Amino acid sequence: MIPISLLIFIVVCGVVNISQCAKILCVFQMPSNSHQVVFQPVWRELSLRGHQVTVLTSAPLKDPTLVNLTEIDLGYLREILTDKFNFIQTNSVRAWPHRKIEEVYKMNYLLAERILKNEQFKKIYQNPNTKFDLIIIQSYVGPIFHALGEIYNAPVVAINSMNAFIGQHFEIGNPHHPAVYTDMYTEYQGELTFLERWHSTFYYLWARYFIYFEGMPKSDAIARKYLGNDIPYLGESVKKLSFLFTTTNPTLIVPRPQVPTHMEIGRLHLKPTKPLPKDYQDYLDNAKEGVVYVSLGSNVLSSMVPEKFRSNLIEALGKIPYKVLWKYEADNLKNLPKNILTKKWVPQQDVLAHPNVKGFVMQCGLQSLEEAFSRNVPVICCPFISDQLMHIKRLEKIEAAIGINPDNVSVDEFKSAIMEIINNKKYKENVKKINDLWNDEPMKPLEKVIWWIEYVIRHNGTSHLKSPTATLPWYQFFLVDVISATLLVFFMPIYLLYLLFNKCCASNKKITSKKQKKEQ
Repeated sequence: MIPISLLIFIVVCGVVNISQCAKILCVFQMPSNSHQVVFQPVWRELSLRGHQVTVLTSAPLKDPTLVNLTEIDLGYLREILTDKFNFIQTNSVRAWPHRKIEEVYKMNYLLAERILKNEQFKKIYQNPNTKFDLIIIQSYVGPIFHALGEIYNAPVVAINSMNAFIGQHFEIGNPHHPAVYTDMYTEYQGELTFLERWHSTFYYLWARYFIYFEGMPKSDAIARKYLGNDIPYLGESVKKLSFLFTTTNPTLIVPRPQVPTHMEIGRLHLKPTKPLPKDYQDYLDNAKEGVVYVSLGSNVLSSMVPEKFRSNLIEALGKIPYKVLWKYEADNLKNLPKNILTKKWVPQQDVLAHPNVKGFVMQCGLQSLEEAFSRNVPVICCPFISDQLMHIKRLEKIEAAIGINPDNVSVDEFKSAIMEIINNKKYKENVKKINDLWNDEPMKPLEKVIWWIEYVIRHNGTSHLKSPTATLPWYQFFLVDVISATLLVFFMPIYLLYLLFNKCCASNKKITSKKQKKEQ
C-alpha cells in the first residue's frame, strides 16, 4: 500500500514536470549535413525530455519513437547550394571576406523566402492560435528568423554549427576589438601584423556599415513580407537574443572575452563507436601497413574540386606505402592506383576509430576536425571555404596538423605531407593533447546546451544577463558624442579668442585709419 503522502508527492512532481514542458519551434535553414548534424542531438534531446518540438530541417531524424517531435523536411533547399549558389566558389578562402559576407547574406535571403513559402510552415505561422514558448534558430549570417520571436512573443536562442559571425558578436554584445579579434571569414589568428590589423579594422567598420545599412534592412523587408508589418524593426529584434551557442573551442579559436549569454560548445554530434559494416571492417583489418582516410566533407565534394588538385592527390596517394579509403561521391574516376578504395558514403566516425587509420586528408571543416581529434587521428588540411583557413593556421601553430594550399600543391608536397603526418609522432601527440583538453569539462556539451535552453524557458529569456553593449547606439559605442563634446569644449574657447582677436584687430584698424585721416 503506497502512502497517500507519497502519492501526492508523485502527482505534484508529475504536474510540475508537465508544466515545465514547452512548445518549441526550431528553424535550421542551412541545407548542409555538416551543419544539421550539430542540431539533431539538440532537438532529439528536447523531445525526449517531454517538450513539444517542431523542427524545420533538411535532415529530419524520422524517428517514430520521438512522439513529441514534428519535422518539416527542407531537403529541397539543397539545390540552392549547388544550382543557384555556387558555395565553393562564393565562399572560397581566397575570396575577400566582405564578398563572402555579401554572398552568404544573399543565400540566406533566398533560403528564408523558400522556407517562409513552405505550405506546412505557413499553416503554422499564419494560424493566430499557434503558440510557442521558445524559438531556436540557426543564426548563420542571417537575422531573418529572429522575427519569429516577435510574432510569438517568445525568447530566441541561436545555435551555430561554427564560430560566431562578426555581426553576432555585435548583436550579443561581445567585446570585439579589431586589433585582436577578427571574423571567422578572415584568416587571421592570434597576434596580428600591422597589415592584418589595418585590414581587420577596415573590415570591422565595413561590417558595421553593411549589417546596419544593407543586410538588416533587406532582411527586415523579407520578414515583413511574410510575417506582417506589425513586428518591430529586425535590427531591434536581434538585440533581444536570449542565448547564443557557438561550436567553437579555445584550441581552434583565439580565447576571447564574451558575455554570459554566449557559450562555446562543441562535439555535440560525436557518437560512441559502432561496429563497421563488414566490407569496411575487412578492408581496414587487412591493412596491416596502415590506412590513409580521405574526405573533403559534405560541402566541398571530392568530385567537385579542381581537376589539377584531384589528379595530384591521386598520384600522391598512389605513391605512399599505405592503403587509402576515399569518400568519393561520383563514378568518374578511372584507372586508380591499386591501393585506393573509393566509397560514396563512409561511416566516418567509426572508420576514424579503427586503429589502422594513420592519417586523415581533409578540408579542415570543424565537425570533421572534432571527429578526427576525438579518435586521435592527425590530419592534413586542404582548406577550400569558410573558416577552414583560419582553423589550419591555428593548428599549424600548435603543430597538430599540416596545411596544404589546394591551389598549387604538387604531387611531391602531398606525398611528403602524408608521410610527415604519419611518421612524426609529435602530430599524433599534439592531437591527443587537444582531445584531452576538450574532454576535461564539468558537463557534457549536450547537457550544457539543454540546461541553458531550459533556463531560458524557465525565466522567459535572459534580459537579466544582457550586456549593455548589445543595445548601445553606434554613436555612443564609437564615442562620437563624447569626442564631439570634448572637441567642442576644447576648441570653443580658442574660437572665441580668435573672434575676439579679430574684433580687436578690426577695431584697432578702424582707430588707426581714423588717425591717419585726421593727420592728413
